[in-house]
Amino acid sequence: MKNSIFVKYNIKVEKIYSKDSNNYFFNNNQKYYIVLCNHDLKYLKTLYDLTNRLYLSGIRVNTFILNKDKEFYSKWNNKILIIIKENDIEDEISLNKIKRYNINNNLIVYNPMEEWKNEIDTLENEIIEYNKEFPLIQESFNYFIGMGENAIQFVEQIKNKINIMSNSIGHKVDDNLFNDYNINDPFNFIRVNKTYDISNYIKYKLFGGSISFNEISEVFSSLNDDEIIYLFSCLLYPNYYFELIKKILLKDHKEDDIMLYISKRDKYRQMLSFCQKLVKNRGIQSFINWIDK
Repeated sequence: MKNSIFVKYNIKVEKIYSKDSNNYFFNNNQKYYIVLCNHDLKYLKTLYDLTNRLYLSGIRVNTFILNKDKEFYSKWNNKILIIIKENDIEDEISLNKIKRYNINNNLIVYNPMEEWKNEIDTLENEIIEYNKEFPLIQESFNYFIGMGENAIQFVEQIKNKINIMSNSIGHKVDDNLFNDYNINDPFNFIRVNKTYDISNYIKYKLFGGSISFNEISEVFSSLNDDEIIYLFSCLLYPNYYFELIKKILLKDHKEDDIMLYISKRDKYRQMLSFCQKLVKNRGIQSFINWIDK
């Protein structure tokens, strides 16, 4: 690999590091990531153009490095090799940083509602196979499934508008990995409404113990009615819980890790109750009565 990078990019690599499934190296105090993939070249070209566009507009996303042939990709062992340059070394994420990505793009529209339906069906089928295994999941599962089903019911109100509303760059990132690196990684980019990322930001801050209800109120006041429905639906959907369940079932995490979310159910319900009041204040019908109990 080191030799291939030198031959193709004229970059001398002293050592390749690995962390969290990422391979990277340093050159002249600059960090570069090595990406091996089989993505369609049209999709990769879209990402290449989009990252350049964002970077030139002042958003320091990670960018593709051209090889010696002035191409944004190379071939290595029947795979596509891409070298990504890290341009922002900050770790803390903020709402203002997320808002920078409110920019139209040519990515394929991501429809969370369809994924939610499939995810719930799949998990219900998997969990039913267990009896006394995973008692913490068994005890809490129906509660979070109910939240997911309510989210789908609520977003149904705007299902025919989702494609039109998907006019921003969002990020497909697990809530506990919602940091600057993953936000700046172009391979996490999706085309979605801006409120999708805002919802994940709010969840990230809530479970980190630093959520601001004033900040939430300001967000809601800046949105139109359809965006409020989208945001509230995404807030309702417990993607954080479902993602961790999948990792636990794969033995990648201990079941006790799920207590992070189980122990904060009341705190999360209080936040949702506050948001539901903001929804009702706009005259939008809400039917999720259990939140206010």
